[in-house]
Formats: sequence, C-alpha cells, structure tokens
Amino acid sequence: MKTMLPLSERNTHQSAYCNRLGLAALLLAALTALTALGGCSGNKAAVNPGDYVEVDNPFSGGAPDENPKVWVLRSSLERGIPRGGALVKKGYEAVAGKTGANTGPSSGLFQAGTTPYPRILVVEANGPHLAAPLKELLSHGSLVRPVAGDKPVPDAEAERFAYLTALSAQPGGGPVLLLAAPQGSGPGARLKADLYDVRGPLLLRSFAITIPQPEKDESQEEATVRALSGLSGAVLEVLNRIPWYARVISVAGDRIYLDAGAESGLKPGQKLSVHRGGEAVNGVGFASGPRLTGFSVNEFVGPDGAYGVSPEALKVLPGDYLELEK
Repeated sequence: MKTMLPLSERNTHQSAYCNRLGLAALLLAALTALTALGGCSGNKAAVNPGDYVEVDNPFSGGAPDENPKVWVLRSSLERGIPRGGALVKKGYEAVAGKTGANTGPSSGLFQAGTTPYPRILVVEANGPHLAAPLKELLSHGSLVRPVAGDKPVPDAEAERFAYLTALSAQPGGGPVLLLAAPQGSGPGARLKADLYDVRGPLLLRSFAITIPQPEKDESQEEATVRALSGLSGAVLEVLNRIPWYARVISVAGDRIYLDAGAESGLKPGQKLSVHRGGEAVNGVGFASGPRLTGFSVNEFVGPDGAYGVSPEALKVLPGDYLELEK
C-alpha cells in the first residue's frame, strides 16, 4: 500500500519538482542553441564566456537540492530591465546590481582575450548622482577606476581641461567620461556625457540621452537605469576602439614600473612600448609621440601594477605612456 505524504510536504516536493523542470527547460534551450551554433556547417560561431552572467536563480523555491545560481545572457541585462515573473519582482538592482560586483573584468569572465581591459574614469559634473549606476553598468565591459578627490567640475572649458589634465596624473587612469544632468533624472530630462582622452585632453565623443517615461510595472528609477544602460553600451563601443594605454610610474635601474597589472588584464610576457608625449588631433584622437624603448611585463606589483626590464630604461621618465607593442 502506497503511503501518502502530508499535504504540506507534497506541496513542497511539487514546488521543487516544478522549479527543477523550469531550470532544466532553460538549460535545455541554452544547450540546443549552442549545439545549433556549433553544428551547422558554414555557420559556426564561437561561444564567448564573457557573454554570460551568473545571477541568483529566479525560479528557486528554496529547496536544498536546487542550484541557487543560473547563467543568463549579459545582453539581456544590459539592454534594460529584465522582464517576466520573478525577475521583475527581484528588480533590476537586485539582479544586475549584485552581479556587477563579480562580473567585471577582474572576475575571470573576460580572460579569453589577450588585450588588457579598457579603463575609464567616471565623473559627474552635477545632478542627481547618476554616476554610481552608470559605473555599475560600465563595469560589465571595462575597468572603472575611482576618481581621486571630490572636487566640483568647473563649467568654463579652459578650467575643465585643466581639471581633466590633473585627473590624468592619478595612477590607473584612462579616458574620462564626464556626465552632466542639469535637468535632473525625471521623465524627459536630457543627460549629456562627454568622453575625453586625458592625454590631450581631447574630446573624443559626446552622448545625449533622454530619460523615458516608466513602462508598465516599471519604477522611475528602473526607467532611468534603462536609459543609462543604453548610454553605457554606446560608451563601451567607443571605448573599445581607443588604443589601450598606461603610464610609467617610476624607473629604478633597468626596471620600468607602470600603473597597470593583474586587474587591468595584463599578462606576464606581454610586450609594451614606451612613448613620450604626442599630439591631440581635434576630431580624430591622440597620436602617440616617438617610441623610446620596449620591454616585456616581468612581474605584477600590488593589485594593479607591474614592471618590466629594459637596458634602455634610463631613457624613460615617469609620466611617459605605454602602449601594446605593435
């Protein structure tokens, strides 16, 4: 004779069973898609681990045998607010915000490439503190550096360029994104973001977005993040076209120390060239100055520093720029 479980236990087992079915269906769909990509002759596509993000399992019912994490396409988060069922209930901040801390370049998801990660500084000129969520979004495809100090950004162009030049002196710096929201973050407000190469300093690209009206079941904060998500995607697209660079911090004997290392995605043995100065070409970009010497990365120093050895190290001065050897 078959023993019947109490109603509460039957509901618990049924919930866990349904959760496992839902997760299995998702994994099966993902496996089917990957198989289709890899098996169609003439249409093979490489799977990039960086395209996926590990998030809390939205189908979890708390059963001990359930996987608390699932992998989803990064684009599904970066396009805006995830839709459907429990994902909306968890909210964009709970899903995308939590993943930002462990899905940046230093998490290992971007280890497949041989190019160091794009680096960027984000500064907010004024407005309702939108730099924090924008940094979170940008961290999914670049290494976002904190800005030393907390000085207001000058309005006058000459003073602003002087401010940006001072920013370029801090270790680990890169291009600067200057965000301005003079109209606030309400529906219809216009946001402007200027991307500078601080080696000029030189304005590379300007972006403008409008904060949309919230969609159904969407808060105003979520609508703002959705707009910032589109902005971050456009900025990352430009950022990936800018040649990577770092700076010489100090020279000791034949050792050349630089402000980039493990966190920046450098690899031991990676070849770098040293350049002094250069020319800012308006409407185009920054052209590096003459090559002084080259060397390979020997060892890392601290969380994001490194050094290399060159017999021509005496030619090099702190502040000189480093690029990937061509």
